[in-house]
Amino acid sequence: MKRYILKSFIFHFLWCSFSFLMIFIIVDLIENVDKYIDKSAAFGDVALMYLYFIPWIFVIVSPVGLLLAANFTGISMAKNSEVIAVKSAGISSFKFALPVYLFGLFWSVVILLFGEFVVPPATQLQKEIKDVKVLKRRTSKRAINYLNYIGENGETYSIRTYNPKNNTGYDVTIVTFDDSLRIVKRVDARTMTWIDDHFELNNTYIRFFEAEKESVVFYDRPLVLEAPEKPVDFEKAGVDPNEMGFFDLLRYIRKSERSGRNPIRERTDLIMKFTFPLSNLIILLFSFPFALRLRKSGAALGFGISFVVAFLYFSLVRIGQSLGYNDSLSPAMAANIGNIIFFSLGLIMLFKYRD
Repeated sequence: MKRYILKSFIFHFLWCSFSFLMIFIIVDLIENVDKYIDKSAAFGDVALMYLYFIPWIFVIVSPVGLLLAANFTGISMAKNSEVIAVKSAGISSFKFALPVYLFGLFWSVVILLFGEFVVPPATQLQKEIKDVKVLKRRTSKRAINYLNYIGENGETYSIRTYNPKNNTGYDVTIVTFDDSLRIVKRVDARTMTWIDDHFELNNTYIRFFEAEKESVVFYDRPLVLEAPEKPVDFEKAGVDPNEMGFFDLLRYIRKSERSGRNPIRERTDLIMKFTFPLSNLIILLFSFPFALRLRKSGAALGFGISFVVAFLYFSLVRIGQSLGYNDSLSPAMAANIGNIIFFSLGLIMLFKYRD
């Protein structure tokens, strides 16, 4: 019986996930097809771009696929009177639903690893193909405006514009702190350009702060920047935290803390890299017991409820994320507010329908 339930659930999950995946791609393609035609993009390049787009889409639609699969499986069992037969055999709802919950736990781990090791590189490749091959830009490297970066030694870089094409930053300010987070040096340069194996500063002012004294030195000749940073570091600084892996984001947070900055947004995003995959389990705890109570006439109702539940859950996740960004809630609470509410509701459902 358990094997039959799990097989039915996985079938519905794969079917629902594939359907949503195709809908997502078709909608995106319809919105952008005119751009691809204008650029005379090759079909193979567009197809490859969407192929690398699939991992990110799959992570997003996975909880909704599980939610719909739970409803379709429960409705199918109720329709065929299988729920009544199981109860007549003295098997509790929780016991025969256990394989679905274990699959939800397993899938949460899969999505966690998928989001860490597959999504970031696939997303980068997708953007590179889109920029260079599909939209015919000379390079996928775009200029980054108002770039802020934390150096390996704790310095903070503020760059008005960084151009990866020629590895040059414009209007650069570099601030160095001591152990008590007091500013000891500030460097202002018109440009910062990578030459051979180092950055060179041009039209540079260096201010030294000692006690209450300030001294200024101006260099009209190129000045070597003695720092471990390389062009790739500044290119990565323009990457969205959602496109970073866990360890890349953790390194960024630690560098931010060394510079005296409070990376509250990044801490919230870091914890969400663990909590969001758990939605694949928590949403099943809530939805599956309810789905088992629906009948054939409740199929449309179950479908509608699935979308309402998904909307409410993702709304709570975004609200919690915003509260974490604003420091209104701790990162841990902000990242878990949706999971806490739906997990509590799931326990109530399990207790209510424990027969």
